[in-house]
Amino acid sequence: MNLPLDDIWRLGMTTDPDPKSTIAILGCGAQAAVVEELCLACGYSIVAFVVEEGFPRSFALSHDARVIEVGGQICLDPTAIGTSRFALAIGNNDARLRWGERLAHRGFELPALVHPQSFVSPSATLAQGTCIGVGAIVQTCVQIGMAALVNSGAIIEHHGVIGAGSHIAPGAILAGHVNVGRCTLIGAGAVIRDRITVGSGATVGAGAVVTRDVGNGCVVVGVPAKPIIRENEGDDE
Repeated sequence: MNLPLDDIWRLGMTTDPDPKSTIAILGCGAQAAVVEELCLACGYSIVAFVVEEGFPRSFALSHDARVIEVGGQICLDPTAIGTSRFALAIGNNDARLRWGERLAHRGFELPALVHPQSFVSPSATLAQGTCIGVGAIVQTCVQIGMAALVNSGAIIEHHGVIGAGSHIAPGAILAGHVNVGRCTLIGAGAVIRDRITVGSGATVGAGAVVTRDVGNGCVVVGVPAKPIIRENEGDDE
């Protein structure tokens, strides 16, 4: 699995903002609080939080940036927002990728955000809107797709591929040459053996140990990881 070249930005192009660089955050919940700290750690000045009308603001924000409620195309107007850059703070994988593609299509910059206390190999490639949390390790020749999230303390070993919109949760460990599809969740503390493929839309439960490929849309849990068999699944009709 290889990411298209137009879906990849080199690390040095996206993680060294001018001290006066501004950014807006799309979202205003728990994920926004995390992304807010990440933006500040990366040297950005946050000018606004953009949320849909009526969206609950469940977490207090730590500074005086505006909160802009939008119900239409205003969120795609840089003059209304006050910046041409966005950080994505949406927990749902599909929604985060959908908004990332929409904003990129309209010409907004979605810089890759890499916490200064993480490690990303110079040979790794990060697409637009990627977030790399504190303590994460991204090794040699890893490719990470648009709007993917590599959370605190996660490890992605050499030549791994993380599809657009996927979430590698805290403490997950992916051995070398692991391929993860689009909008996939790798749960906290999960371990994935080398050369495994985890399909698009799949979920690997927290603490699972994956020793075999996981198909698209599958949910696997346990040690070793096995698919969840839902009640009545496979019963004759």
